[in-house]
Amino acid sequence: LKLLRWKNQPQVVQEYFFSFVKNALDFREKNNIYRNDFLQLMMEIRKQDLIALNNGENEEEIPMVLDENQMTASIYQFLAAGFATTSLTLTYCLYELSVNQDVQQIVYEEIIRVLKKHEGQFTYQAIKEMNILNKYSQNTLRMHPP
Repeated sequence: LKLLRWKNQPQVVQEYFFSFVKNALDFREKNNIYRNDFLQLMMEIRKQDLIALNNGENEEEIPMVLDENQMTASIYQFLAAGFATTSLTLTYCLYELSVNQDVQQIVYEEIIRVLKKHEGQFTYQAIKEMNILNKYSQNTLRMHPP
């Protein structure tokens, strides 16, 4: 985490995040659990590098083996990047709706109509039916790419 200069996060947050990743790694390794995700990819890279080192391959060809600190830092960056783009997109979308009140009203009416149809539940199907909201979100991404 020192590589990321993660000093702006409180120590308790850093410790929690490190503990969370370590526990996930330990649990998956102990229980032989495979998931198709970023953590699994890093676990496989680390395993391949360790196998290569144990087979006597040249250490210069394998400059480093991922350790838990590097894996935790990578996962943190992965989550932070995803959070930042999502929050920026939502912020710009809300901004654009606030300055275009006529469109805001149309989007609002669509949301109310679709939610009534789905008994007030925000389901995948309900959101999928919000065509105007979807088009407006796409237009926001066009005007303000992340």
